[in-house]
Parts: sequence; structure tokens; C-alpha cells
Amino acid sequence: MRYPLYFLLFTFISCNSTKEVPKELLNEIEMSNVLIDVHLLESKINTLGKKGDTAFQIYDHFEKLILEKHGVDSLTYVNSLDYYMNNSAFMETVYTAIIDSLVVRQKNYRID
Repeated sequence: MRYPLYFLLFTFISCNSTKEVPKELLNEIEMSNVLIDVHLLESKINTLGKKGDTAFQIYDHFEKLILEKHGVDSLTYVNSLDYYMNNSAFMETVYTAIIDSLVVRQKNYRID
């Protein structure tokens, strides 16, 4: 009986804890720009039909290039992603910008 009580207490505490803002946090625009490139990379890898380790190696290589392109180190990216994922209002703003940007890109590339 004691363990379920500890589990419920731990769950309650972890759900109510507020995440501190990382010292090196990408702002919403920077995060949107990085995630646009990351999602385009994921899409490209899916179209290549690569699986498992091969897909991971390709992703890892190009993710590093994306971060270099945006002048972001991997720790800042991971901490920012974690922060935004735990703060849904901010993440919604980020993904709204991503969707808007991708819609504009799609319209510009559309050939009639």
C-alpha cells in the first residue's frame, strides 16, 4: 500500500514542478527556424527509405550541420527543445510559426 502512495506523490510533484528557463534559451523565432530545418531533414530521410542505424547516422550528421547553420550548439538546442516541450503555450507559438512558414514555402514552390 505504501508504494502506490509514493508513486502518486511523485507523480503529483513532477506534474506541478515548474521548469526553470535555461541560461542559453533559443527564442521562439530561432527555435522555429531550427525546427523547420529539422523537420525538413526528417521528411527527407523518410523519403530516402533508410531504416535503423543508417537513418540515424544520416540524421545525426545533418542535424549537426543544421545547428552549425543556425549558430547553435547541441546543448542549447536540447535544453531549448526540452523547455518548449514542457511549456505548451510557447511550443504552440513556435509550431504556429513553423506551419505558417512551411505554408508560405509550399506556395512559393508550387508550380501551376
